[in-house]
Amino acid sequence: MGKTLNNSPFLEFEMVDSRNEKTGISESEIEEMILSFQSSTEALAKLFRKYSIEDVAKSIFVSNMWLPNISSPVKHQLLTAVFASMKPEEFSPKDRIKSYDDFRKFVEKVYELIPPFPLLEDYVPTPDWGEVKFHHGERNYRIFYGT
Repeated sequence: MGKTLNNSPFLEFEMVDSRNEKTGISESEIEEMILSFQSSTEALAKLFRKYSIEDVAKSIFVSNMWLPNISSPVKHQLLTAVFASMKPEEFSPKDRIKSYDDFRKFVEKVYELIPPFPLLEDYVPTPDWGEVKFHHGERNYRIFYGT
């Protein structure tokens, strides 16, 4: 009899550690990634519950807007999905992020909990110092990439 995924008799399968021809990833590695992903999302929700809905929403937004994080859209989509899946009453009624240092500590904890997505996130933009221009009417306007 084979192993079962999530202890369900309906999802019984024979576990073999062969590599998938397309991805080069074994079934046991896929199972490990799924469990890692599930534990990451649960840990993120647990952390979010310690903060107010406003603290979490603003922090995710600010993190997403920081230009170097343009290479992390999947991670920010995950954060947004975890945040959106929670009910408002699950959050703390008290704001805890009152300074940049509070924000920095919160975001550092969040980043530690996010699972890696190396195949989906490899773009790192060149820093922009206003070289990008937008032509409107008779003028060219300097704009920052990402705004």
